[in-house]
Formats: sequence, C-alpha cells, structure tokens
Amino acid sequence: MGLQCDTTLGMVMDEMGLVGSSLHDDLWHAVRERMSRAHLLCGPPGSGKTSAGIAVARAVTGVWPVVVSLDGETMSRELRERVSIVDWSTRVEPGPLVKALREGRVILINEWSTATADVRALVLAFRDNPSQIPDLLDEGDLIDLEQSPFCIIATENVESGVACRRNTQREAAIRSGFMVWEFGKAPVAKWLRGNYPHADQELVDWVVETFDEFADISEEKDDPERLQLCYRNARLLMEAVTKGLSRRRAIEVALVNHYIWRESLHKTARDLLDLHAPAEA
Repeated sequence: MGLQCDTTLGMVMDEMGLVGSSLHDDLWHAVRERMSRAHLLCGPPGSGKTSAGIAVARAVTGVWPVVVSLDGETMSRELRERVSIVDWSTRVEPGPLVKALREGRVILINEWSTATADVRALVLAFRDNPSQIPDLLDEGDLIDLEQSPFCIIATENVESGVACRRNTQREAAIRSGFMVWEFGKAPVAKWLRGNYPHADQELVDWVVETFDEFADISEEKDDPERLQLCYRNARLLMEAVTKGLSRRRAIEVALVNHYIWRESLHKTARDLLDLHAPAEA
C-alpha cells in the first residue's frame, strides 16, 4: 500500500540544497512515527516551510508530496475530485486528498490560513477517519491507516517575530487539530556559503542585505505583499552576479523583471534598484 523507503532526511536535504536543523529532524520523526496525521508549519515568508514539508515527505515516503495551494476560494469538492472535459466527455478523477490517501503519500497544503470552513472540516475529517467518509473512496479501496504514511502537512505565513499563538478565535479554528511547528528566518546566508563556496563573503552579505532592504521598503510603503529572502530568491540573485552580471543588472533580472506580473513587488523592486544599486557609468 505505502511507498515507504529507507531514504533519510539528510540525503534529501542535501539533494535539495537545504540547511537542516533540529526542527527538521523533529518534524521528520513526528511524521514517520505518525504522532499526528496533521502538521501545521507556520512562520514568516521565506522561512523554509514548504521546502521542509517537501523534504520530510520525500524522506518518509520516498516520493514527492501531493501539493495544493489554497486561495481563499478553494472548495472542499476540489480536494475530493477533479473534473475535466476530455473528447467532449466529462471525466471525474480523484482529487488531491483522495489521491494522496490511496497512494500512501503526504499532502502538502499551502496557505492554510485562507482555508474555508468546509475545506477545514473535510481535511480534519480525513485526518480522523478518512475510510469512513461516504462517497469519497471506491468500495474496493482498503485503507490501512495503521500502516499508511499518509498525512497532512499545511503551511501558514505569519509576520516575522509573531509566534503561532492561539490568541484569537479565528486562529484557534485554523490551527485546531494540528501539531504546530514554528519556523524562524531561514539560514540563507549559511546556505549561500555552502552552495557558492568560491564566492566572496562580501558578495554573500550583499545578497542578504539586498533582500533586507527590499523588506524594509515594503514595510515603509505598507505594501500588500512583502518579499522575504528565501532559497529561491537567493539563488536567482546569486546566479546572476556569479555569471558576470553587474549588481544593478542582477537586481533587474532577478527582481524587477522576475516580479513584473506582481505589481506591488515589481514597484518595490524598482525602488530598490534606484536606492540600492545606483545607475552605473
């Protein structure tokens, strides 16, 4: 039934170019030992929540998780089934929750704080007793939860420095039933030094400072979106400068042009360009 294997977390983290920590080890142990069927990873943007969820899922099951991103309008039916039109005929296929359960995989749900009430109810029902939910599984589906590595890992963005506290009624509803894991700022500087060993320390510091500047500008402008430094961002900028682009041009490529379809981040990147990397002669 399951897809379990002997893949270790350290091997997966190395392959993904991630910096491990005791938090990753504890999460891996909790998922592997089935301490809970539902885990919530919360922390500021760029703190490595999604990458941690993927790495742990791969280490426990041997395969990538089923990934879903909520948008505040996602309905529970979309998680139960997928409807498509093929050759003018309607085809109904298992949704991501059912797919993960049948295949013994982890389902990774991003933006959990935007989950509607019916989505929360469905997900937590899956956690408690999925085989008893009518009309979700075929009669021939025999799910042995004692042996299956199936579990739910969800992520939630919170402002930097704000802990995952149950301090409001909504937060209590969002986090109810989950084992909560708090993530701090990702050790991106350490990751950069490990993946770019020949780069000058001054260059690594510049990449980190550039994103700190970006976050500061966003906060001052009260932007609806705030970009925090994460592995993906750091790689974009580092690759640009190590391949010979000037720092100004690197910001244009990795930030200004990269976020051209996200108006707020694009405008902030242009402000950063003028402030942090003035025009070159």
